[in-house]
Amino acid sequence: MTPEQNERLTRIGPGTAVGNMLRRYWWPVWFSDRIKGKPVPVRLLGEEFVLFRNPAGALGLVDRACPHRGAGLELGRVEADGIRCCYHGWKFAADGRCLDMPAEPPGTPLLKEVRIGAYPVAEAAGLGFAYIGPAFGAVAWNAHIAGFLFGVVFAVFSRAGIERRLRHAKGW
Repeated sequence: MTPEQNERLTRIGPGTAVGNMLRRYWWPVWFSDRIKGKPVPVRLLGEEFVLFRNPAGALGLVDRACPHRGAGLELGRVEADGIRCCYHGWKFAADGRCLDMPAEPPGTPLLKEVRIGAYPVAEAAGLGFAYIGPAFGAVAWNAHIAGFLFGVVFAVFSRAGIERRLRHAKGW
């Protein structure tokens, strides 16, 4: 394998061949029962995100950096309709819309222009799954299929781990 081929196959960042392909899948990002009132920082395929659950129970996944000054939204406050940046107080909905800019005058056109990257999130088998690929390539979420696949993968790896421990204990 040439160094160029190796580089092409091992890079997963945005805009890379393998990165673009991997972004077209749903990825498990966190345990559902651990997503509570505080935002959770998530790193997926070389990108930084923040996962949160609003008081109504809906999950949201947005880019980590606030578009205003780049402050980390993992330090933000989760509110009923979104997440508020701790730095200047801008609030974003789970779909990426900016809902509030406290220091701007009422009716400012900035409110409609500013957006943050937002991504679909779904829950299945006790996990939160995220899709960070292009919107036109989104594969519809099917919780039954995802739960089944997760169960199969978990069973296979659990069994492999148990068999490995048994072999080690018996000296095979």
